[in-house]
Amino acid sequence: MNNSTSIHDIATLVASRHPLLVLESVEEERLRSLIDAAAADCGLPVFEWTITQGLRRSGDVDLNSGITAPPEKFLAHVVDMNVRAVFVAYDLHPHLQDPTTARLLRDLLRPLVQMGATLVIAGANVELPDELDTDAIRLTIALPRRDELGAMVHALVAQTGAHVGPDAMDQAAAALQGLTLNQARQAVTMALLDGALEAGDM
Repeated sequence: MNNSTSIHDIATLVASRHPLLVLESVEEERLRSLIDAAAADCGLPVFEWTITQGLRRSGDVDLNSGITAPPEKFLAHVVDMNVRAVFVAYDLHPHLQDPTTARLLRDLLRPLVQMGATLVIAGANVELPDELDTDAIRLTIALPRRDELGAMVHALVAQTGAHVGPDAMDQAAAALQGLTLNQARQAVTMALLDGALEAGDM
């Protein structure tokens, strides 16, 4: 699944007011950017939850809402907010093994539909109790494809003004396949330290 397809698929599910999505990826930052782009396509705000930071609006990195850090407080607060939005819960799934927390989430599904909101459970390997899994739509965000890697290489070369050898851009995109976007970015950044991208960098 390439970047644009992922955004389109997520946006379609959000626009259709599906209350519960599971997005699986090892790349949290990339996942965050896909969700932000999909929500922007739908004209909706994004709120993020982690057990360390609580619930906060996406991008508010300095805002720590410890009150909503416990999973049960987070789920109750979503109902109280009564706003059409995309709520993203990172690593919520281990806490759903607790029957009370799982019940709170099941009880939240109807209000989410009424609000037109979507809860996204994000993580690398998301396992849900059976009764929740049947209500969820799952998408797996695959490793970046060659075109996405090529766009990243092009952007880094443009930022640095590095000299590019013959066919080096295509060779780099091919050589980076199988890496996460962050791993690929780090590899290209190291290759560009000498101010050039050449065949020998591959």
